[in-house]
Amino acid sequence: MKSAPLKEIKHLLPQDSHYYKDEYYLDKEVLLHEGDWIIAESLDLDQPELLLADGDCPEFPPFILVTGNMVAQNIFNDETDGSTGLIVLGNLTAENIVVGGKELYIKGNLIVNGLFWGDYNHGELIVEGKIAIKVFLNTDYHCDYDRFTNRQNMEVNHIFWDDVDDDITDDSEIRTWFKPEYLENEDELLLSGDEIWSWQSWLKKEEILEALKEAKNILNDEPISSEDANNEVIPSLFPNNLISLENLKIFTQSTLPTKNKDDDSQWNHYKYWDGDVYRKISITDDKDPEQTQVLFQYNEEFYLLAAYYEDDKEVQITYNGDIFGSNSTYFFDFDEYPERYIFFQKEWKTFQQQFSEAVYWQKKFYETITQKRFDDLLALPYVRAELSDYDDDDSIYHWKNMGWQFRQEDSGKDARITITKELNERDENDESIFEFYHIEFENGKPVLMTQHGNGVEFDLYYVHYSKTEKYKKAIAYFEEMEQKIGLLNQQYLKRLEQNANEKELLLAFIEMEDMQLQSGMFDEKWYAEHWETLKNTAYRADDLVNKDDLETLYFHLIRKDALLPYGMEHYELLEKAYKKQTLYFDTKKYGYPYTLMSRLEGLFIFGFDDKITVAKNNRGHNDFRRLLTSWHRMNAYTSIKGILEAKGSLTPYASEEYTITRIIKTLEGLGFVHDYPKYEADYQYTNLPFWVMMAMLILNSSEQAKDSIENYKSLNNLPFYEKQMEILNRLETAFK
Repeated sequence: MKSAPLKEIKHLLPQDSHYYKDEYYLDKEVLLHEGDWIIAESLDLDQPELLLADGDCPEFPPFILVTGNMVAQNIFNDETDGSTGLIVLGNLTAENIVVGGKELYIKGNLIVNGLFWGDYNHGELIVEGKIAIKVFLNTDYHCDYDRFTNRQNMEVNHIFWDDVDDDITDDSEIRTWFKPEYLENEDELLLSGDEIWSWQSWLKKEEILEALKEAKNILNDEPISSEDANNEVIPSLFPNNLISLENLKIFTQSTLPTKNKDDDSQWNHYKYWDGDVYRKISITDDKDPEQTQVLFQYNEEFYLLAAYYEDDKEVQITYNGDIFGSNSTYFFDFDEYPERYIFFQKEWKTFQQQFSEAVYWQKKFYETITQKRFDDLLALPYVRAELSDYDDDDSIYHWKNMGWQFRQEDSGKDARITITKELNERDENDESIFEFYHIEFENGKPVLMTQHGNGVEFDLYYVHYSKTEKYKKAIAYFEEMEQKIGLLNQQYLKRLEQNANEKELLLAFIEMEDMQLQSGMFDEKWYAEHWETLKNTAYRADDLVNKDDLETLYFHLIRKDALLPYGMEHYELLEKAYKKQTLYFDTKKYGYPYTLMSRLEGLFIFGFDDKITVAKNNRGHNDFRRLLTSWHRMNAYTSIKGILEAKGSLTPYASEEYTITRIIKTLEGLGFVHDYPKYEADYQYTNLPFWVMMAMLILNSSEQAKDSIENYKSLNNLPFYEKQMEILNRLETAFK
């Protein structure tokens, strides 16, 4: 490996390479490896200098060129805004490649035995030959989309690609391929509140890079599917497939056959369409198997009916070729019409299986979604406080591709829990398609309802127990929701406890400051010890205390000159609090420690004090935030010398017309008189923001700034005039 000028080796580069076409690189030094390159260790493209014997690169090389084949353990980099690229004129073989921020150009074949992860849009993969990768992961990375979509000249076991087909909120596939230690914990993601916006949301990138450095594999040796574990084996209710009285009796033992409330007949039915076949079992109220009937209808062409016949002491099958006729059911000869018997036998076996499954999932639905679990969910403090406005979309909790809604019984309607799942499909209007699972309780038992379309305008209907997949999902989704909402409720309760503690802190601060202000006896020890916590808590004060306490809190914070971007939601309270404390600007009566804020600061930020008004914050908190930012800049210096050296950092502020206008109005409103100091020896070290304002006027080229400075110079009756002019002269000399 050696360093070489790009000009000397440019003729070796592929002409459609970014590095060949961009003249920016023409005068750069690159790293060159002539012939085949086999490295047993991993290659960190963020540290290309380690490849040179002396470890000395003239500058960061834009890419590495390998003129032959290359074999490496792992290739990776962390910096995706710009890193060393790699061009291989032969084949490239690696265990894993995790890259971004550069071009990877392979003229031959690319073989990655494990993972290839291209991250961020500053990088691109180009392969002229064949591509063979176990798992390809693309998170906003450039490569040939059509080639990967159509699998042209490539063998890839699985592709994860942001915004292409896959649902990135469904982590089942990524957990199939990646080892669990390199994937984020789902519950921690839930509680963090972070949006799952990319496949990388599921990945622990730092741990992955560390694993690659240590030559560890991050993929499972074989894909581990969770589907097999979730596929329950449903036991059959029937000992055999015989069309017998014994099996008819088993049918009668189920709770599935029912009838409408207004049905006075003796018959209970369980019936449904399954494709072209209509299946129905009819059972009497007393569940007499000898009266039980099983019917299978094929479209509107014919049906077959099985029932027990006392005379023959067996179950017999009749045929009806005219399903709309009243007396056309008759026995048939099995030898003459074997296809009819074969049809019934096949449907009987299918019906036994589907009936067993329906009974199983009905029982599991009842056992899982009990009244207690249902009520406990609705009673959770988090659900009642945050998620119970059923008709408000903002009250829906969204997690991954699921939505959870809750309707309390005290809303005047029946209690309901609704679970929605967004499918990875679109309708004809390019709108998302959802599945709906509405759960309520009727007569002490849970019922499942759904609807045909999105929106409240669609009627709800009961899900038939033959829709076993729907019940299976409803149970799984309910249990997942119950677990996740439980975690969120725990977090909510902790937050309530924290809020209570933070509220107590704010109220303690208010009470202590009120007492000290009234007594005129001040002790800063408690404030100093609690300032950091108090400062952070004050940002959320509008959620913790009432408006009266909020105004008093702002009043004391302003007195402490602890003015930060508080009160954005209640700026009018902040102004009222400031106005109350301007009383203490009277330094003859009060001053320090009654208030640490100066008139200069108050006039500049708010535009008024207890004596004069020089301006108005017409846009409320927007103007306040803007001026506060400028003030913090002006209040950042500890000496005149520091101001003299700050031309570069002050120039952007000095070019803001709004800021300069407020400075001029503030200084002229004060008559250019400082609030401090009382002693000449302290003059150049106090009220330094005044001198920063003067410096900004000097840096501003407007006529109004020049006029203001001349006005200042003409006020020869100012306190310490000569000293002031001396400092002004130093500023003018430094900045002009």
